[in-house]
Parts: sequence; structure tokens; C-alpha cells
Amino acid sequence: MHQTRAVLLLHTRPGEPSHYDLLLERPPSSPERAQDPDDRRLITFRLDHPLPEGAPSELSAQRSPDHRALYLDHTGPLTNARGSVQRTLSARLTTLIETPTTLRAVLQTADALIAIDAVCTAADRWRLLITPAHSNQAPPTAPDLVK
Repeated sequence: MHQTRAVLLLHTRPGEPSHYDLLLERPPSSPERAQDPDDRRLITFRLDHPLPEGAPSELSAQRSPDHRALYLDHTGPLTNARGSVQRTLSARLTTLIETPTTLRAVLQTADALIAIDAVCTAADRWRLLITPAHSNQAPPTAPDLVK
């Protein structure tokens, strides 16, 4: 069975402010697609800041088009003068629940669980509530994000 993953990439482009790309892997549609680096199965959010450590935090994000699976492992220069990416976080994705306007993900790193609860606020704009916990704790429960 394919283990899904999540990564946070620092994306730098010449002449533009750096940003972070949060990539959450959907399960492949078939066993053959699990090995296809061009499969566009990565839910992608563009963040201005890295994921916070410690206390729960709220971040604004922009939903980007789904990215190809190859970005789970890629670091370094991108083609077509799109800058470069550096992985700042790698995690196992233990939970992924997605609807058109909400998302719940739980990431497990070597030493922490990170719950991400997201809600679409307008077009491609989303609000992410990030709730970290130590790996020996149960994942945080989803709060009510609708205000």
C-alpha cells in the first residue's frame, strides 16, 4: 500500500519575495500511478510563512493548482526560470479529508503531529489553522473553522 506524504518547500524566485509551498499527497488512483512522477495528485497551498511550531496558529493561504508528484522529492533549481525549492519539512500524511471548501490533514514528522484544518474563504483563498502536538499525543481534534 502506498504511504502518502507531505512536504513544505521554500520557493525562491529571482526578483520576487520567497514563499512556501505546502504539498499534501492524495493517494494515487491506481498502483501504477503511484510510480508516475507526472501524476498531478499534490494538493498545493502557497504560504507567506513557514508552518508555526508550538502554539496553534492561523495562516492565510492561496490554493494553487495541483502539483506533480515529483515535487515530493525534488530540491534545487526549477525549469523555465521559476527559481528553486528547498525542502524545509517532510512528513507522513496520516489523515487527509478533502471537500471542495474544507480540508483536514494530519502530518506526522519524526517528533510531532501537526493538524491542519483549512476552509476556503473566497475563490482560491483559504484559512489554515495549524495545531501542533508531540508525537506521543493524539492528533488534535478539528475545531469549528466557520466564523
